[in-house]
Amino acid sequence: MKKKILVIDDDAEICCLMKDVLTTAGYAVETSCSGKEGVKMALKNGFKAVLLDVMMPEMSGQETLELLRKKGSKIPIVYVTVKPKEEVDLKHTSGFVQKPFKNMDLLKVVESVS
Repeated sequence: MKKKILVIDDDAEICCLMKDVLTTAGYAVETSCSGKEGVKMALKNGFKAVLLDVMMPEMSGQETLELLRKKGSKIPIVYVTVKPKEEVDLKHTSGFVQKPFKNMDLLKVVESVS
């Protein structure tokens, strides 16, 4: 059975790119363009990891992460952002990928947390 990964990013192109990379590597991938919808999906569908954009409208990646943890989710969260690592609060996360990313870097992080 394929490991399920959830991508939450407000940029549809990035969602498609990550989905393509991960699907080619054998993962089952679902996407969400908002934190609110992503939280609902994450709590219901047995994902092995969530790739989460930090900067999103309406609900930021940090707010999305906090809501998932508040609701008891222990799913590994990997931040995916244009911000440098030292500018991001990585508390309660399992990994970090900086945009633009190399496909192999994304895969290594997902493999390490899922």
